[in-house]
Amino acid sequence: MASALSEAAPCCRCARGCFGRWLPALLLAACPGLLQAHDPESDAHHALAEVAARGLRFEVAGQSVSFAELDVSEVAVDSPSVLFHAVGTGTLGAATLGYYGAEHVILRSRDGQLVPEVSWLPKLAGVLAALAARDAAVKARNTGALAALAAAGYRDGAIAASDLPVLLVNAAAPQPPSAISVRIDGDRAEVSEVRGFGAGSGRWAASLVRTADFWRFASGLL
Repeated sequence: MASALSEAAPCCRCARGCFGRWLPALLLAACPGLLQAHDPESDAHHALAEVAARGLRFEVAGQSVSFAELDVSEVAVDSPSVLFHAVGTGTLGAATLGYYGAEHVILRSRDGQLVPEVSWLPKLAGVLAALAARDAAVKARNTGALAALAAAGYRDGAIAASDLPVLLVNAAAPQPPSAISVRIDGDRAEVSEVRGFGAGSGRWAASLVRTADFWRFASGLL
């Protein structure tokens, strides 16, 4: 009996050794993701999670935009394109900035990391750039620059785009905002600002639409 077991033992050891050598191949065939690098979708999710956790800082028209953290949800990846919703409270210069919007970025690999072609929040950056251009045009009394910011069919109550040059003559210079709220849904943005401080503060609102890669005002230029 002992002899039979002794003779069988080498075969058992051989089987275990062979199985050990075959195991990686079997796992790779059954679950390729266990032994391969992350796929583009998981890499995109990981990159967004890092941005959400560490926050974001960038500049628009010479002003710093900063978010200590972001809430990112509803992520959809069709590499290299990524769609997601972003919610955050941050700052634009000295003003408080609240943001809720649907963003679309194109990710590229750079130095081993996925980064956006333009910005992690390109729609928000575009809206803030349009707001800065509007303030600069009003301050300079530049009718041409202001008219260029009006979307086709601009209408603000009884005010049409053709009325803007006359109204600009008597328009008050814009006060710096103390608080800004931006909501973006698709190619439309709604903006609300509190301008000034204390008893002299007032509220200003505008609607913007995106045409190509530039945001223009549907209402609220003046």
